[in-house]
Amino acid sequence: HPECMTYCNDDENQCPEELTCDAATEMCRHKDIFDGSPGADIFAGVIFAAISGLAMSVGVGGGGFFVPLLMLILRFEVHQATALSQACLAGGAITAMIYNIRDRHPYLSKPMIDYDLIVITCPSLLLGSFCGTFLSKATPDFVILVLLDLVLAYCFYTTMNKAKA
Repeated sequence: HPECMTYCNDDENQCPEELTCDAATEMCRHKDIFDGSPGADIFAGVIFAAISGLAMSVGVGGGGFFVPLLMLILRFEVHQATALSQACLAGGAITAMIYNIRDRHPYLSKPMIDYDLIVITCPSLLLGSFCGTFLSKATPDFVILVLLDLVLAYCFYTTMNKAKA
């Protein structure tokens, strides 16, 4: 938030609704979870649980939904929402792995998780995440939103084409 760079006084309500005054630094910062009225936090938690459940059941992460919802419901900025969505995705992926780790392939005598594929794809995934982190710091918010919209539009288009087939 640009307002996070705003100085405040704990005696006066100088910060916007989603921000709170940090007495130690005398600067506005995003409020803690369940701080003040917890309605939006509880609503977001229920929505995120539903999205995660649906997304994981079809094999996708749901990150395309998390970023806009974090921005709309909890009023995070793009960079903050992107980082928090990555944490949500990591939690979902860990949960799915724990759930699937003992499953076996239905037709072959091997685990459901293809560990050889993980060994091949993980280095590229980590390198891409590393580069993306640096690019995110140097990229303006509107560019990130436009790129997010383009990726989501492409994913929607390809999914709809596969559904028609």
